[in-house]
Amino acid sequence: MPQLPAWFVTSSLVGFSGAAMPGPLTVANLQQTVRRGVIAAPLVWFGHVAVELVIALALVLGIRPLLGQPAVTVSIALAGSGVLGWMGLGMMRQAKALAAAVTSGSGPGGLGPLGAGIAATASNPYWFLWWPRPAPAT
Repeated sequence: MPQLPAWFVTSSLVGFSGAAMPGPLTVANLQQTVRRGVIAAPLVWFGHVAVELVIALALVLGIRPLLGQPAVTVSIALAGSGVLGWMGLGMMRQAKALAAAVTSGSGPGGLGPLGAGIAATASNPYWFLWWPRPAPAT
């Protein structure tokens, strides 16, 4: 039982360090709150929590050894790189339209607060740094 306070403090500090870092989830939260009001903030948070729970459950169920396989690591890296490249090209193609939408205060409806929380979390490559990685095979 004496370890419980240490776990609480450690997890709180790690959680705060992630939450204090501005990123896609902060942007999604600000965007949705401006559009829909204060109710959007908890919905964006629930979207983030949904992704966290899926990863936690997968780790509990034993996916960790699978993630340590070189083929899986390379596949995830290539898929992530491809998605980031695709998103970057899409942004460059839509730069003028997005600038006009931001200036006018309009823009696409998007995913809504819950979907924005899920998308911002799942598409953030730095989010995966917070999760434990498998020990390298010896």
